[in-house]
Amino acid sequence: MQDLLSLNNLHYLADTSANANIQRQQRIHYPEKSSYKSTEKISFKMHGKSFVDFCNSSLRFVFVPTGTPNGKCGFGKGGSSINLFNRCRVVAPGGETISDLFDLNLLSIIESKTKQSKEYTEVVGQSYGYSVANTEGLKVDKGYEFTVPLIHLSPFFRGTKAVCPPQLVEGMIIELYLETSQQALISTTVTAFPNAKITDYLVNEIEMICDSILVADSVLSNVLDMSMGQDIMVYEFTDVVDNASFNSVDEKKINFEIPQSLTNALEIVSTIRGTAAVNTANTNGFQMVGPDKSPSANINLDQYQAQLGSTKFPQQPALGAARIYQGNLYSQGVLQSRKSDCFSLTYEEFGSEGPGAVTPATSDFGMYLTDLRLSKLYDNAGRTISDNQRLSIMIRQYISSNIVCNVFVYFTARVEIRNGRATVVR
Repeated sequence: MQDLLSLNNLHYLADTSANANIQRQQRIHYPEKSSYKSTEKISFKMHGKSFVDFCNSSLRFVFVPTGTPNGKCGFGKGGSSINLFNRCRVVAPGGETISDLFDLNLLSIIESKTKQSKEYTEVVGQSYGYSVANTEGLKVDKGYEFTVPLIHLSPFFRGTKAVCPPQLVEGMIIELYLETSQQALISTTVTAFPNAKITDYLVNEIEMICDSILVADSVLSNVLDMSMGQDIMVYEFTDVVDNASFNSVDEKKINFEIPQSLTNALEIVSTIRGTAAVNTANTNGFQMVGPDKSPSANINLDQYQAQLGSTKFPQQPALGAARIYQGNLYSQGVLQSRKSDCFSLTYEEFGSEGPGAVTPATSDFGMYLTDLRLSKLYDNAGRTISDNQRLSIMIRQYISSNIVCNVFVYFTARVEIRNGRATVVR
């Protein structure tokens, strides 16, 4: 009879809570001062013996452009208020660096096309200034409030399904480095005021709003005891390391070897930008150079290939924009589905239509992606980069130009906590 009642959903029992939490709330952390200008460092020192879900936390601030009266600026196509941050460094309570991501603003623009859906960008992106701030123009001495999800500022904040334990939270230091105004912003020409311009910016009223979880003392004591003695607590996440290479106009081919050794590399993202565009106030410094997709004699001059030891990705160099774009779709797993849920890089945005009057020719989001994972079943099934097995990339362009090439490598990192001390394993 009991089995029949349960089978037909006629079994009534009192609900029981298996929750160990005694309180969950948004907790606000403040930096050392209330106002910062370009190139300065914003530093937060975390406190409180609580668990923190950084995946569900955010950074709130007020952005104020400064300059001559009537000046206007924007963040550029694909940009947002994340343009203002070029580096995020997370330091463990003992002083060891957990994660240190350079050019995070460039990576954010790349990930807006490869790691998040168009719907997310259009809906949530408005809260941190994606596209909206570029249509009307941001005016001098006017404040604009933005809220950036922390997952866009550092891969550490994406974490895993586990929340960050109190052994890491108490005493953790989070540093955000502000970008130059020339790189972060684009000055907008105002016809009636030709001399009006943006010279700098301020970031005011900064708050880091964290999803903080308190647990019962008995549970907290048990968790703290887990990392004492010989037992190890492990917090695993996917980190990113950035490298840059510069090529002169005399070279059409980039050969770059990644200098780091990593035990579990997962993915490579490379992108090229014209040197002249970087750090120019009136140009989008994040605009990328893509392969030529126009039907011309240049169609097979663009090439891309990555190599790890003797293994090449792909086996033969990808020739031309169409093959390189197909490799991008493969690396992100888009070919196996008719839904591009977390991918919105179109072929039109990816390639360029030949040099024309601009040298080099630019697309909006020219990028080269390679998947290093050994398995589709396990996201962290990566490959080892070592002195005996170096990782290198080769990019050939149909036109020679002065460029800067950024190479981002995703890899699995672990924070091991033993005897109350955090050790980072890469």
